[in-house]
Amino acid sequence: MVNVVQALAGTQPDVEVHLLDPVTVRDAPVERLRARIRGLTGGGRTLPRHTPATARRRSRALRAEYLRRRARLTASSGDTGDLQGDREVVDVMVAVAASTDVLDLPPELHLIQVTDATFHALDGFYPMFRDLGPGDRRRGRAVEHAAAQRTDRYLVASEWAARSLTKDVGVPPERIHVAPFGPGVPAVPSRSTRTDPADQREVGAAEAAGHLKVLFVSSDWVRKGGDRALAVVEAGRRRRPVVFTVVGDVPEHLPEWVTGTGRVDRGHLSELYRRHDVLLEPARANAAGVVMTDALTHGLPVLAAKVGGVESIVIDGVTGWLVTGTDGDTGSEEEAAAYVEVLTSLDRARLDAAAQAARMDASRRLTWTAWVERLSAVVHEVAVEATAPRGSAVMISPVLPSAVAQESAGELFALRLHQVIAKNRRVLTVAVDGPANGRAVARGGTPPHRLIAPHGPNGASRLWWRVAGMHPCLTPRDLETVRGLLTRAALIDLQWEEQAALLPWLRRLNPTARIVVTLHDVLSQRFERQSRLATGPLRTVAWRGRAFLARRLERQILATADEVIVLSRKDADLLPAPVHGGRTGTTARVSVVPAPVSGQPREKDRAPEGPPRLLFVGYMARWENEHAILWFAREVLPLIRQAVPEVVVSVVGEGRRDPVARELEAAGVELLGYVEDLDVQYRAASAVVVPLRLGAGVKFKVVEAMLRAVPVVTTSVGMEGVGDGSWARVADTPPEFAAEVLEVLAAPAAAEQRAQTVAREVAEVFGPEAFDVAVGRVYR
Repeated sequence: MVNVVQALAGTQPDVEVHLLDPVTVRDAPVERLRARIRGLTGGGRTLPRHTPATARRRSRALRAEYLRRRARLTASSGDTGDLQGDREVVDVMVAVAASTDVLDLPPELHLIQVTDATFHALDGFYPMFRDLGPGDRRRGRAVEHAAAQRTDRYLVASEWAARSLTKDVGVPPERIHVAPFGPGVPAVPSRSTRTDPADQREVGAAEAAGHLKVLFVSSDWVRKGGDRALAVVEAGRRRRPVVFTVVGDVPEHLPEWVTGTGRVDRGHLSELYRRHDVLLEPARANAAGVVMTDALTHGLPVLAAKVGGVESIVIDGVTGWLVTGTDGDTGSEEEAAAYVEVLTSLDRARLDAAAQAARMDASRRLTWTAWVERLSAVVHEVAVEATAPRGSAVMISPVLPSAVAQESAGELFALRLHQVIAKNRRVLTVAVDGPANGRAVARGGTPPHRLIAPHGPNGASRLWWRVAGMHPCLTPRDLETVRGLLTRAALIDLQWEEQAALLPWLRRLNPTARIVVTLHDVLSQRFERQSRLATGPLRTVAWRGRAFLARRLERQILATADEVIVLSRKDADLLPAPVHGGRTGTTARVSVVPAPVSGQPREKDRAPEGPPRLLFVGYMARWENEHAILWFAREVLPLIRQAVPEVVVSVVGEGRRDPVARELEAAGVELLGYVEDLDVQYRAASAVVVPLRLGAGVKFKVVEAMLRAVPVVTTSVGMEGVGDGSWARVADTPPEFAAEVLEVLAAPAAAEQRAQTVAREVAEVFGPEAFDVAVGRVYR
């Protein structure tokens, strides 16, 4: 690895590389005792190093060594450790196969882990990771997760390792880079003079006779599948002439037709790679496969089991051939037959083509130069993030917005807000790594961001937030991976009231940052409404308790934040009386920002086709939307269909639960899911229904429909914060709501004319221009 580190320094002239000695501390005493007891009782294998107790012990030793080295370097250079001239110094540690050593490193030290596998992937895969007890698995996985939380980036040797990091450990894909390792035995331009003459004579004779020359290189006969390799070659010899050479540690009494060389030097091994036709690698456990990389570098095709990280090294059918393996050390008869079939079918043309492809692919991908270039790019990526301007902003949000299309009103708000802030400063959005944000990434047009897989609060906090009915999308533990960014930020923006639970931690982390909290709705009002509709006294008391806790959080917001954004004057008036004496002795300034909804009125005097159509738009994962459409389908729609049986009801929005979908479909409601172009639906709608009875805040769906000149029928809850009620038909009981809808359907021309007038009036209050002006005053 020394030559790799030196090469890294050569790629970037402003990079200083220093090697730290490996950690040599003993395992934690309790883990040594556990291992001894396990050994005496025959209770299976244990791995003391992969336990939190030992990992913390090793991490403290590495932390101390880093701090000692940092102090010596600072003293010798005469600088403060923060700047060299006018250049900021960033410490990046590249930890190779050291997930057990990095849990307690200083927060200002940025970390890149280099590895070929995760604990989860190795569990039950490699022999030393088999027969672990449940407790050993749990502790090993806990160490892996803790190390991931501390790691800025991963550089892994295969897609197999990358998939495990994402699936098993929860590392966002954008934090993972794949670069196969280079060879352990590089190809040399000429043959080594140390090659055994006996080997040369035997292989040379095989060449003259046209035999297939098979090479097997093993440092671990059992794990590498030595017995399986012998059986495969023996079966192949019955169908064609084969010369079989075995290198490395081998058992005694090999068959006489096997040439065993024992351990050889690198020059000798390089020559053997050159003089054979195929490398046989039937190992049932292979993470990085350095022997395969060596072979391909020398132009030697590989026949191997398709396990672990092999597919990132060998291109099946191009640089070698992969056989689908089976679990266990011995394999199956079908697997052995597949190896034999490939061996016996290889003619000189296929071997030569594979050899040429292997040499070309290896020279492009499987070199230490390529690996160092990738590592260099990762180091640069971390350094750029670490040196973000101190005037930068960090937005913490459950929603990552996409500029291509938005699934919810909240996503639209977050997008427009990010665009305004980004006019004056660099902004990074930190969001939860979940399905909805994954879809936003797939759509494209997302701003600079970091997705973090949430681990959730610990036991006590989990119980508290469950009782309170609100919790931040990411906890302080989750945000440790962006601690440096938060510490340096001049502005921290929190989207949705739940994220305000982070305020005390953020204030301790960065006392000077300006913190803005956006209340998309006021939770205390939402919970109060839920208590009035709750069934049973216990549920009523629970919701009232949540409303009390929400009001307490809202008081804390006013006392701790610098700015609070609400979306209507109604929401501003709902905020509780502030508690004075916060960090500045004053309370946060509350600003009303209109919804950034845009849209053009649909054409006048249109001639709708088909039956009348009612449209509901909403993100169905929000329970107030689910409650609204179920209430409409159960109690309002039957009344409408008594007068207009042919009416069509369409629901647009992702996130619906299966039971809800089944009930709505049984009621004859059309479920469209996510729709990329809502304008098509608005043009076809006779009216938009917004039958909300729960929730709080401004309902973007109401404003959006009004701007498009579509008649709107809603409730008093749906109309909150949107004018004085004259812009829509408002009704709160099923008969009244049905009657308002029927009036629109009975006189569509009059309803259309009124909607056109409303569209012009709404555009004067809402829209991007008004939003930009109001937000600009907050984020000046």
